[in-house]
Amino acid sequence: MASTRVIPLDCGYITDVEHSGQQYLRGFGQHICTQAVLWLVQSVHGTAVVDIGPGTPELVKERHGRTLVQAPDQHPLAALERLGVKPEDVDVVVQTHLHWDHCLGLDLELFPGADIFIQRAELAYAAAPYPAHAGLYDATVLHRLLPAFDRGYRNVKVIDGDFKLFKDCLLMKTPGHSPGTQATLVTTDSGVVAIASDNLPLQASWSGRTLEDWIPPGVHVNLDEFYASMTRLTAAADVVLPSHDASVLGQIFD
Repeated sequence: MASTRVIPLDCGYITDVEHSGQQYLRGFGQHICTQAVLWLVQSVHGTAVVDIGPGTPELVKERHGRTLVQAPDQHPLAALERLGVKPEDVDVVVQTHLHWDHCLGLDLELFPGADIFIQRAELAYAAAPYPAHAGLYDATVLHRLLPAFDRGYRNVKVIDGDFKLFKDCLLMKTPGHSPGTQATLVTTDSGVVAIASDNLPLQASWSGRTLEDWIPPGVHVNLDEFYASMTRLTAAADVVLPSHDASVLGQIFD
């Protein structure tokens, strides 16, 4: 095994997703499926899961009335087990942001010993989002994350800006999609791999390294911040990976 690697794991897909929510001013009225990806970062310095995901079909239906198609072997723990990773092996959970499809799985408490890293700006916005964005957040998860309440999840670590997670893993604050979106940059033997989160939901939204080559996500808070964040990310990374695209599955980035 290479010293550091990034592995995207298949945790199913969400059906009936409005295309224009993934790509700004594109595909109005078209419905697509969006891949649920759990990212495993394995390093000699630690093991991290990036975005714990939407959890289970039952949880998604109960809380948000949506359909997650997930076979038993696509449950996060089953996907990790195939790689020989046990829950106690996971040191860190990185939440790139707090939209329910990325964090509802926190309620399963799969990794009780792991620290959970979230940007302060994301917590602040999630507590009082614009009304148009309110449905993207899960009230129960937020109640258990926010320090004003019971802080029901253990080991929550609130950060503010770029943060060195491991020697070879940097969390980069990349607002745009939401005020506290963060990308995960992993230095591997072949270069820097960036898990871009929902600033780049689909591979088709990225065709090069200039502003004209990017399609912003349909759901965003600030376009100026999106373009500034993508400019930083492009300068820092050799490979930029989308968050909801099945094209990443079956690959190992090392």
